[in-house]
Amino acid sequence: MRPYSGFAAFLWTSAALGSASYAYLVGSSLATIGNTWASVIGYWIGTLIGMALVSLAVGIPSFRTGIDTVDAAKSALGVRGSLIFMVGIVFSCVGWGNILVAMTARSAAVLAHSLPLRVGSQDEGIAIAVAVALVITIWWLASKGPKAVERLTRWCVPGQLLVAALLLILLFVKYSAATVAQAHVPVARMLTTDHRLQVMLAVEFGLNNGFTMTPFLGGLTRLAASRRIVVTPPVLGYATGAGFISGVAALATAVTGTTSPLDWLTVVAGPALGSAIMLFLVVANVAALVAFIYLGGISIQQIGHLSRMPWKFTTALLLLPSVFVAFRTQWMLDSVMDLLTYNGVMFVGITGVLLADYYVLRRTHVDVAHLFTRAHHGRYWYQGGVNWVAMAVVVDTTAGYFLMFNPVTLAVAAPFRFMGAAAPLLMATVLSYVVLSRLVHGRQPLPEVRRKVVEVEL
Repeated sequence: MRPYSGFAAFLWTSAALGSASYAYLVGSSLATIGNTWASVIGYWIGTLIGMALVSLAVGIPSFRTGIDTVDAAKSALGVRGSLIFMVGIVFSCVGWGNILVAMTARSAAVLAHSLPLRVGSQDEGIAIAVAVALVITIWWLASKGPKAVERLTRWCVPGQLLVAALLLILLFVKYSAATVAQAHVPVARMLTTDHRLQVMLAVEFGLNNGFTMTPFLGGLTRLAASRRIVVTPPVLGYATGAGFISGVAALATAVTGTTSPLDWLTVVAGPALGSAIMLFLVVANVAALVAFIYLGGISIQQIGHLSRMPWKFTTALLLLPSVFVAFRTQWMLDSVMDLLTYNGVMFVGITGVLLADYYVLRRTHVDVAHLFTRAHHGRYWYQGGVNWVAMAVVVDTTAGYFLMFNPVTLAVAAPFRFMGAAAPLLMATVLSYVVLSRLVHGRQPLPEVRRKVVEVEL
């Protein structure tokens, strides 16, 4: 049974994926690029394009086969090679989960420190204690399984979007429309004053945001009842959810002059309402954290030894990095854009390989039964269960990305100003994978040729 039959329901679910509280941190970082509106619009456009590519690469194949991304990718990456998605899923869940741990801990510390709230009054000891208590609470809730996840997340998404809408209204009420429209961070705090580079950076961050959905989207689209809702609702929904909250945060940062959501919340909403909003975000983050840990736990259980581990130990294993983060919450919050970019970079090459393999080499035909054949005669076994051509192309693409754009130092190669990094490298990945596959495997991918030979021998 495929529960998503309506456009609106699928659109809403997709919007939920982009509406987590860390979008406020992303938006605050976007404002520092330079021109606020160019950054917001560029980020939204980049997210749209990234999600469209991901929908084609994993959304449609998963819909047609009825299986999730990890299994659908076996035709391109190999039966064992597709496990790279599990690494990506765990990295994404743990990474963004830790961002939420840090944000929740520091928000709770601000609330606990004093009432009425004093802007910027944070105590590191309280933040550490809250973070440790939060990790234990998340472990306890996640250990209860999917029902706890569903109950916690059911009401959080509408609340996140309503809070963002309220903050946008307050911005226009407290400050004039002209002030909001013309607000930018001071030139000294801009990443660059080059307008073309500002736009390309914003688009690049948006593309990477879209690519972070590569390991997850197939698990959603396989539940769609009709092909007509497989692409448009996820693309528009996710981009709108992520873009709206990030856009509000970027405007608030530009208007107030502070990049910390914990600070500008009280400036925009006032001490009382700001505290109430912060309290809601704390609770909403708990729900999102439980969902992240549950999703990551389900993913790693596909690995043999880990599948036999008790569920409580599985969730504890995923939360181990959060213990470290509990003592470095501010560092984690400062690293949000690095995580977004690195997370997206992981999937640029993979997305290109999946597009080339499914649409060019296989002409949209996949033998589903052989995706689950863990033996040498399977069509998608390749050598040792891994398509080494695909892996080599992915590694080469990733290395090429860092030559074009270093997300830590923000150093860019000259061509980046005109075409970014992800877009040209994705096209190069498609071309190189098709050429190398035909050189190494012949006109058709090697596993299918091998299968035909085996059938003749039998």
